[in-house]
Amino acid sequence: RRKGCNEIIVTGQSFGGNVALRAGLLHPGKVDRIIAAITPLDISKEFAVGNRAISALLPRDWSNVGAAEIAAVSPRALALQATDLSSLSITLIQGEFDDQISTGKDESSIQAMREKGAKVRLIVQPGLGHSRFVTPEQWSQYWFNVGQALAD
Repeated sequence: RRKGCNEIIVTGQSFGGNVALRAGLLHPGKVDRIIAAITPLDISKEFAVGNRAISALLPRDWSNVGAAEIAAVSPRALALQATDLSSLSITLIQGEFDDQISTGKDESSIQAMREKGAKVRLIVQPGLGHSRFVTPEQWSQYWFNVGQALAD
């Protein structure tokens, strides 16, 4: 903002979307919009099913971390701890057939963000999986959704 930027948008896909959510939920006055695609919302559940990428957010080796510590760094937990997210706009783009993220459509996480004032939009893209796009049309639709989120 000091350089004349009017709006800060943070975006990420998969675990990068989790990092984008974390940045915005921890600093809602500094981040205006988040676009998180194919992203785990409650990483404690992801950890329970063996998603080891969660270790990037944890203070030490993931194998020695308990469920409570993992839950404390999830976007859902950060939303619950926030006082005011009313300045934050969040777009979540999820694949209908995401086989990697079991909680991507977790309504309780979305509700926690909304209860603190965040404007949250969920787009569930038909036919889309986690790490592969089945057809060129789905690839196009995915990028169209990202573009729409940026344009809104």
